[in-house]
Amino acid sequence: MSDFNPKEVGFLVDMDGLLINSEKIAHEVFLTLCNQHGGHFNKEIHSNILGTESEFWSNYVVDHCKLDINSEVFLHDFYQVYREILDQRIALMPGVKEFLDWISIKGYEKCLVTSSGKENTQKNLKKVGLDEYFFYRITADVTSRGKPDPEPYQLAASLINRDLK
Repeated sequence: MSDFNPKEVGFLVDMDGLLINSEKIAHEVFLTLCNQHGGHFNKEIHSNILGTESEFWSNYVVDHCKLDINSEVFLHDFYQVYREILDQRIALMPGVKEFLDWISIKGYEKCLVTSSGKENTQKNLKKVGLDEYFFYRITADVTSRGKPDPEPYQLAASLINRDLK
């Protein structure tokens, strides 16, 4: 494979499920909470909320799983359980450091684009030793519209001086 021009190519990198194992943990927490509140969570529902903001997915899960609590309570309970488990079991996904090192060696710019907030993003990156890997970061609290809307990606691309194509 031939190399690309580092001035033309850049990487917009997601965190949850790509860099760290947080999506697997989130799925377990969704399953547990939905079971506790009279609902059934499945892979289809999870795929429909992947990468979306918390306000969207909390409403979506409560509505689609027909839970006996409102979305605000669900969101609060989710984050309480999720953070406890994530703090104990957070890990890098296979090949992450090698991939990020390859990007750096090739001279490509990169920007983290995540639906997580700034504080959680920093905490997660630090726990897995990636806090120095991303100079540019777009978190949920930086844009007015979250993923999957194009706004976070457009902002990230502009930070590394690339056009989205």
